[in-house]
Amino acid sequence: IVHRLYEFQGRQVLEMVRPYSSPQYSFGLFRVGLSLERYHDVSRQFDRQLLLLSGSLSAVVILLALYANSRRKRYEVSRRYRDIKTITDRILEQMRAGVVVVGEDGRIAMANAAFERLFRLRESVGKHWKECMSSFGERVIALAGEAAVAEEQEITVTVDGAARTFLVASSPVGGEGTWRRAIVLVFSDITRLKEYERQTARRARLSEMGTMAAGVAHEIRNPLNAIAIAAQRLDAEFTPTERAGEYREFTARIRSETRRLNDIISRFLALARDEQRKEALVDLSALVREVGRLLADDAASAGIALEIEAAEPAPVRADPDKLKQVLLNLFANSRDALRHTHGRVAVTVRTAGEMVELEVADSGPGIPEHLREKVFTPFFTTREDGTGLGLPTVYRIVQEFGGDIRIETSRWGGASVIVRLPRATA
Repeated sequence: IVHRLYEFQGRQVLEMVRPYSSPQYSFGLFRVGLSLERYHDVSRQFDRQLLLLSGSLSAVVILLALYANSRRKRYEVSRRYRDIKTITDRILEQMRAGVVVVGEDGRIAMANAAFERLFRLRESVGKHWKECMSSFGERVIALAGEAAVAEEQEITVTVDGAARTFLVASSPVGGEGTWRRAIVLVFSDITRLKEYERQTARRARLSEMGTMAAGVAHEIRNPLNAIAIAAQRLDAEFTPTERAGEYREFTARIRSETRRLNDIISRFLALARDEQRKEALVDLSALVREVGRLLADDAASAGIALEIEAAEPAPVRADPDKLKQVLLNLFANSRDALRHTHGRVAVTVRTAGEMVELEVADSGPGIPEHLREKVFTPFFTTREDGTGLGLPTVYRIVQEFGGDIRIETSRWGGASVIVRLPRATA
């Protein structure tokens, strides 16, 4: 079979020709002509469908590519968000400063662990600010008010019976959304910093006292000795004919007051003198038991029940003579506080982690909280016959060996002086 394409009546025709033979015709041709119009219609329709399908497949491929790309970017953004959130949460949770966000409705929208730890709170998020902070006073409650600009202020509150000083930074959150008018508060506990400032001021005062003492101590002692010698000679060499008793009383008072003034100068020099530091490994418990035996008679004569609790070893590095001076001065303060009364004094030595504590507690009237910082100031005293040099001397010695000292209320309602020294290792 052969074929050809040709035009027939204006249409394209496919003609197929095959030769054949028969008994009637020895040679013939069999011709068939097929119109290609329908074929071309089907072909064009197929092409259109193919183009449409190709376009659809291309669009699907593009959409799939765009989806894969957007999903990859979304995953990357989500991963970065998770990383940033994890780091931010970790930073907030590990911060020593307390961070809290208070919403416009007064409820706590966010709080880190440090904030709840500082104020002894649990599950504060979602609670009203006033409900959580009502026990800390109106000043703390007012912190959650409107804050147009960032500002800082110091507040002092009582937490678990102890006064704590906080530096509070407050500022509006800003931005858009529900937190636009929220307030963020950052609480930094600066109690120890304020204590360091007070200690620095005390050391500065003691240094000033030392400078002054170096210039005037000997100038005072020389005429003081002359007065004492003159009073002694007047008493020994002269006897008035009239009012001899009053004369003897007068000279005795002069000698007594000069001795008292000389004792004050000696204490003042001991407080201000910059001696060479001496250290040795000392068992504070053994030293307290030794000094306690010496104080027993003094306590008994004053009608004081003395208790010594120093059984466990408490090694420290210090000058044993200065530690004895610390203990004697603290006992003298308790004895004077119990003057004319029968009371109790307890001297206790214990270990607290890396520190050794020496506590001298009494059943006296105690020291008011507003005076507990002032008693370490030289010459500050509440007794008429006091010198105001005992506790400053104790403070200087304790600071010299890296310790600290504080005053609390004893279990009997009196004063409790607690000296803390670093625990020594062999």
